[in-house]
Amino acid sequence: MKFKKEIDTISKLISRHSGQTVLPEYDLRIDSIPSEQSDNIELYHLVLHQVLFRCYQGRYVLLPKVQETSMEEFNAYHDLRERCGFSNLQSSIEKKLITPEIGTAYELVERLSFLEFLSDVSSELDMNAENEFITFLENNERRKDYYRNFLLQSSSDLLAEASASALGVVGDYGPAQSVLFRVLIDEFGYGSFEKKHSSLFRSTLEGFHLSTNYNHYWYLFDINTFKLHNFIHHLFQNPRNFFLQLGFLIYAESSYQKSTKQNYLYLKRHHPEVDSTYFAEHAHIDIHHSSMVLDEVAIPLAEKFGRQAEIDIMAGISATQQTFKEFGNQLLNVSKVFNILADSGAVSYGLDESISASENCFTPSMMAQTIQSCNACSLQVGGIGALRDPSDFCQFPPGTLGRETRQ
Repeated sequence: MKFKKEIDTISKLISRHSGQTVLPEYDLRIDSIPSEQSDNIELYHLVLHQVLFRCYQGRYVLLPKVQETSMEEFNAYHDLRERCGFSNLQSSIEKKLITPEIGTAYELVERLSFLEFLSDVSSELDMNAENEFITFLENNERRKDYYRNFLLQSSSDLLAEASASALGVVGDYGPAQSVLFRVLIDEFGYGSFEKKHSSLFRSTLEGFHLSTNYNHYWYLFDINTFKLHNFIHHLFQNPRNFFLQLGFLIYAESSYQKSTKQNYLYLKRHHPEVDSTYFAEHAHIDIHHSSMVLDEVAIPLAEKFGRQAEIDIMAGISATQQTFKEFGNQLLNVSKVFNILADSGAVSYGLDESISASENCFTPSMMAQTIQSCNACSLQVGGIGALRDPSDFCQFPPGTLGRETRQ
């Protein structure tokens, strides 16, 4: 299994320097691959995505919110990053996990008409207006637990919202740069920290009694959560992907204006005590952002740079659409399986904050192989709740992560 030696080295190095009290912003831990699971592809992909997750975070300035911190901790974090050699692995892991899926997107669009494709995507978004996850929640008495998991999984990107896309704004490329900078200014709250979109999202998290610390829940993220985060960062941390980035922005801004309105209305109906400003803001402003990116950036640059620019933009749209779809399907399917098990009394709802990243993780395929030897009393599934019988985890869709708990 490629990267096994490097993964083992990183895990051992981090474990010697990280304890239970490590600040979430400085947490570099990843899960290990037990020798008896060395051929488990699902676990292998999970850990590789965790490594890539840590690679990309090295591009960010991360300062803990706690008052009692020091330059020693700051420097120790960056020193440990260098010793782990994350940057040496990034390109190789991207070629294994991300590049093939973008290649598939190119194959789908390379012969399509650019303007017709844009029109078809817009029409498809209008036709597929229903949010299946929100529909699932509407008549569910435990909707708060399932929505908490949605927020938890989304925090992987939204607690540093637009920081990735900010990397695509730097440089010198004419009027289009100024348009994208105007979008970025909106995302960062027009210079006001309280209006910054990540600040608004933190307020929503607080309404569900979730931690607002960056990285806090990484050990409960499903594989598709890591995949979404890593896909975005792969695009924006490489300037060569600029036209793919435009495709991402077109689809993200166009789809987000619809999904955020649905989430805003859902919160108003069922959780009126929770601050829904984050979703209300996006439902309004993303209408303008989508037209700005499309009409003032993507189409003019495609006219200037020709057919290959058109193909790149379309591939960016297609790959983003597929990645978003996989994230949404995972969220919905995990919720449905948990709900079925709840009907038989096999679960307990709630997020056990005492669980830590040091507890063993499981994927459904791992559990199928280790049912007899699993010593866990129960298994936490994201932010939803725990399975009383860990063997029930075999019923969950591939890519789901369960974390061992002894309670």
